[in-house]
Amino acid sequence: MKPAERLRIAARVVLVCGVAAAIVFYWIRSRSTAPEVDELAAGYLKARDRQLGQLMGPLGVAMNQWLDFLQQPSVEALLIVACAAAVAWICIRLSETADEPEKW
Repeated sequence: MKPAERLRIAARVVLVCGVAAAIVFYWIRSRSTAPEVDELAAGYLKARDRQLGQLMGPLGVAMNQWLDFLQQPSVEALLIVACAAAVAWICIRLSETADEPEKW
């Protein structure tokens, strides 16, 4: 089997494993989610953002909101798929020149 064929197979395996891992990760995390902080203490997030805005300014508030957004199970699952797709794309790009070492 040529190196290009092995790289294409590796790309497919990485992509399938990445999608499967994202599905399993999302299923486990979405079933075991604890109640949100704002559900437990009404208005906590608004007070936290106000205090953070006073301490670190609007950039600190925006970064904290992005962090909250990135910690959602659906977003984390999409990041897993995106990383798997990037690795698969790299494998496919490398497979185009794998049989011709002089192009490296």
